Amino acid sequence: MNHIKLKIGFIASFLISFVGAHAEWVEDYTCPDGWVYSGEMANGKRQGEGAAVTVKGNVYYGKWVDDLLPQGKLECYDDGNEWIYEGQFNSKFQPNGYGVIRYLKGQFAGDAYYGQFYGGNKHGIGKWVHKNGTIEFGNWNMGQLSLPADQKFKAGEDRVYGIDLSHHNQVDWDKLALYADKNGDVYKLKAPTKQYLQPVSFAYARATAGATIQDSLYYDHKEQAKKHGIPMGSYHVLYLTTSSVDEQLANFLRETNKCKDDQLPPMIDIECLDQAKKIGRTKTTTLLLDMCKKVQKATGRKPIIYTNDRFANNYLDMSRLKGYTFWKAAYGKNSTQEKKEPEKPWDIWQFTENGNTSGITPVDINVFNGSLKDFNKKFVK
Repeated sequence: MNHIKLKIGFIASFLISFVGAHAEWVEDYTCPDGWVYSGEMANGKRQGEGAAVTVKGNVYYGKWVDDLLPQGKLECYDDGNEWIYEGQFNSKFQPNGYGVIRYLKGQFAGDAYYGQFYGGNKHGIGKWVHKNGTIEFGNWNMGQLSLPADQKFKAGEDRVYGIDLSHHNQVDWDKLALYADKNGDVYKLKAPTKQYLQPVSFAYARATAGATIQDSLYYDHKEQAKKHGIPMGSYHVLYLTTSSVDEQLANFLRETNKCKDDQLPPMIDIECLDQAKKIGRTKTTTLLLDMCKKVQKATGRKPIIYTNDRFANNYLDMSRLKGYTFWKAAYGKNSTQEKKEPEKPWDIWQFTENGNTSGITPVDINVFNGSLKDFNKKFVK
């Protein structure tokens, strides 16, 4: 128990500076429920920032409201097992709503779960990430993963799906999932059935465009992706005639802090047809290469190039771009579920801009040409 007391002491010394005007600070106060509390109190109740040690030695801390902890952190110690939960709680101090468990010691050490809880059990859409990189994803029912009897795929086994976002996308991250058929193939448009679910295994957020544009939801998308255990990358829309590469580079690096917190490599989006027509194929390719090389030098990571076949065929000299990873958009007929694979080379294929999913619609949906293990090896830092 000594390590718990030391931790509580540290937390208390940190939180004491946040005492509210109508609250008093207490140290090692024994509450009627037997818990030992250090933090803010008002009218005899835990009220404000504080930390409490239960009779069993578990630790809750966060912002208390009338003796309850609507959202906060729990450190649990139980017969050699140790885990940390961050998220929402019910009135019985059980995980309830969205939360994350990270297992530190015991049978599941190194694993993590991101998803919904009810009454302390995993319940609703959730993702269990095992320390070996494999995942379990879908609807959980009171602690057990409940998959359709005829489902023929395992999440991430041979298909890896992701989304790319901008200020146009409002996302309910707690409920985020992709609708697929029983073989795991995610639907391009509105799904005829919603019983088979694939996880979002990666996400990209637009950071900047040109020399002056910053995306208003960039930071929110990054924060939420991290909270939900989804590897995130940042992208820049490259303009060809309205500003210089150096001006655009400065905008991108400033907004992303040189992509230091990103798990995925940066991506350069090049698809401005009208601008490419004005300057031609050679200059377009030269500007793209200049941007890619400077981004790589500044971030230490080789960027991905996003485009489409029409642009690549007409305005990019692909022989000069060998060695780069390509992310291509190719939709087929927009009014049907038909998918038209882009011409090679491609590593990531954006097969729809009108995806209908749980948590967000419409949205760009992408598939990686490989397994989750391949994706993590190639991209995730």
